Amino acid sequence: MTYHLLKLDRIDACPFESHHIQELVASIAQCLGRGLTPSSTTSGTSGSTPISNTFTSSSTASNTSKMETHKFDNGSYTGEMADGKFNGQGTYCWTDGGRYEGQWKNGNMHGRGIFYYANGSKYKGDWVNDKKQGWGTYDWQDGSRYEGQWNGDYMHGQGVFYYANGDKYDGQWENDHKQGPGIYYFADGSKYDGQWENGKKQGQGTYQWKSGSRYEGQWKNDCMHGQGTLYHPDGSKYKGQWVNDKQQGEGIYYYANGCRYEGQWFDDKKQGQGTFTWVNGDKYVGQWMNDRMHGQGIYYHADGNKYEGQWVNDMKQGQGTFTWNNGDKYTGQWMNDRRHGQGTYTWADGTRNSGIWKEGKFIG
Repeated sequence: MTYHLLKLDRIDACPFESHHIQELVASIAQCLGRGLTPSSTTSGTSGSTPISNTFTSSSTASNTSKMETHKFDNGSYTGEMADGKFNGQGTYCWTDGGRYEGQWKNGNMHGRGIFYYANGSKYKGDWVNDKKQGWGTYDWQDGSRYEGQWNGDYMHGQGVFYYANGDKYDGQWENDHKQGPGIYYFADGSKYDGQWENGKKQGQGTYQWKSGSRYEGQWKNDCMHGQGTLYHPDGSKYKGQWVNDKQQGEGIYYYANGCRYEGQWFDDKKQGQGTFTWVNGDKYVGQWMNDRMHGQGIYYHADGNKYEGQWVNDMKQGQGTFTWNNGDKYTGQWMNDRRHGQGTYTWADGTRNSGIWKEGKFIG
């Protein structure tokens, strides 16, 4: 704080007695002793160290500090002072509406204190050299609240954040971001328990939906990404690779009815090479597209029949061979799951019928 006394060019006459002059000199010396230690900032907004070209003051003496009131261009201070600085308990009111009530040290907010911000927010807790540091609670004007550790004006360490919408995060923080292990409770009843990085779900974690679904696995940028397992309420589950919240890569889907698919996925759908096994014993091994048997594949029937050939949208279409469990065989063209086009039917005894087929019937 800098205090400027009025400078007199000269004194033409002095009406005081000598003892009055001594008292005046002592008073000037006392003022000079208070005011020759400048502060670090000239800002006039809440939270800035006050400075002014002029001041008025009143004081009440104590053992080591004095209760004083000082007015500045950006506000006023009432509290204890020592060595010309705010030291001890005091209140500073800024002209913009901000107010700090608490402890001071060497002109800085230091110790325990409450800061009422002009916008309606409030911080109550520990301060070190004008910064929130230690343990404290910050209430935002929208109803959000943080209770926990601070470092250098940042939420840093262990803390709980209560969101205005009813969500809650309880965990580690670093420079105002969720970082490390933490639990996020959603207002709708869902919950995430796991690792965070730079405010996002990243690393290993478990997400529980209110519907009963549950994902356990890896995360990246708030998305299921990497290796993980998704459990559905009906008993089905997917175990495999994920990309940006989608089943993608290699994975196994266990259906609630006992069926199973093991193979490649793309954008939550069976795509690429894979094997589907039905609960009745049927099995398809081959290519898939958009969740359908599509391309080259073999279908093994539980009764011993087998089709090997081309597929389009879950149906035998194109060139293929169907072998019956009694030894009969058809090799030729197919359409919509029926023999259609040029083909040869060979019976188990070796006789054959070759020609044109239409919708499953031989026409010659």
